[in-house]
Amino acid sequence: MNLRAAEKKLESKFAELKAQWSKQGPYRTIVSIKGRKIGLEYYATFTPLELHAFNFLRKQHLFETWFFEIKMIMKADFEMLLSSINDELRIVSFDSKMSENYDVQTTIIEMNKDLEKLIINGQVVLT
Repeated sequence: MNLRAAEKKLESKFAELKAQWSKQGPYRTIVSIKGRKIGLEYYATFTPLELHAFNFLRKQHLFETWFFEIKMIMKADFEMLLSSINDELRIVSFDSKMSENYDVQTTIIEMNKDLEKLIINGQVVLT
């Protein structure tokens, strides 16, 4: 499988996970794999009520605590997804940030192995 085909398959799988959490899902997901790093961008729209809730959490200095919990859920789910495509893959670092108006979430995942090489060498199972 070539790298871009693998990125497209992972975009679909990451979007499915996001839809499970939010019951809405992103309208666009982009995955980029470079060596041991995966860049993931979710693009989403929110209702005025959801945006109000995010702003309220931020004003109360609770947004970062809430978002940290969301990131830990994401990390656990992503770990399961990535180990399912190669049982030796593990996340060694994980960081996610939300844009100021909450419409873009950018996540950088660093793996213990060179995922790009594993894909090129046919050592991942993506169905």
